[in-house]
Amino acid sequence: MTEPHPPIADKLRDLIADFLGVPPAELTPERKLEEFNVDSFDFIEILYLIEDKTGLEIPASPTELRGKIDCIGDIYRLAEEYAIAANQKQASNG
Repeated sequence: MTEPHPPIADKLRDLIADFLGVPPAELTPERKLEEFNVDSFDFIEILYLIEDKTGLEIPASPTELRGKIDCIGDIYRLAEEYAIAANQKQASNG
């Protein structure tokens, strides 16, 4: 059984695929970042790209996150968590 597909995953898949120069279909949730030769600099750039293109704020440091993110699905889940938190914050403030 496959995991639920976070709504933001499609946008992220396209952004990351463009950055890595691979077809979006290759960025399945279980694929490891190392399969795409993502080094620490690429990882930081991917995080900044996500912030820039989605408007999400990722408050954790890239170093902290790198220890938690191993595969493409981890990036999708992280972004979804931050999107939910941002929506909840906005709802409580507004």
